[in-house]
Amino acid sequence: MPTDRPRLSYASLPVMIRTAGSEGACDFFNQRWLEFTGRGLEEEVGFGWADRLHPDDRERVLSRYREALAAHHPFEMEYRLLRHDGEY
Repeated sequence: MPTDRPRLSYASLPVMIRTAGSEGACDFFNQRWLEFTGRGLEEEVGFGWADRLHPDDRERVLSRYREALAAHHPFEMEYRLLRHDGEY
């Protein structure tokens, strides 16, 4: 049975954290992420977070994300995300 214990630890960290299921849809965003984007959890879950990607980064990010999920490999990347004040 899955536990929410790690999510409780992530909630107050000063870094932006999201988690996703095996299909790639995100199911958790910590408070720092929500503060940064200025959006509610319901707007971010699934692939809603991708709406905030910079247009020049979107295709690359989603492609790499899908490839890593399909291969079951951890990955790391940098991208621009729209902040609550309209800046990337």
